[in-house]
Amino acid sequence: MAIGDGFPYSNILDRIGCKVYGIDISETMVNLVKENLPNIDVKLMDAEDLDFPSEFFDAVYCFRSTWYFPNLLKTIGEMIRVTKKNGSIL
Repeated sequence: MAIGDGFPYSNILDRIGCKVYGIDISETMVNLVKENLPNIDVKLMDAEDLDFPSEFFDAVYCFRSTWYFPNLLKTIGEMIRVTKKNGSIL
């Protein structure tokens, strides 16, 4: 959620071999990740309306961005929706 420039966590997860997906509402940030971290599947997307199926991810995290979401509860609901049962949300 709100991958920003992909640092400090997405790059580490990518480096250790995880399949990493990222979203951001900023086209500038999405392009930055595409340029600097080409293995990450990053898309322009609104965290309040995720275009992923339910129970898709093993883990979802959001770091240094919650204050940007106009409707934080809706965003958290989307995080819960796309995380597998027994998955992790950070």
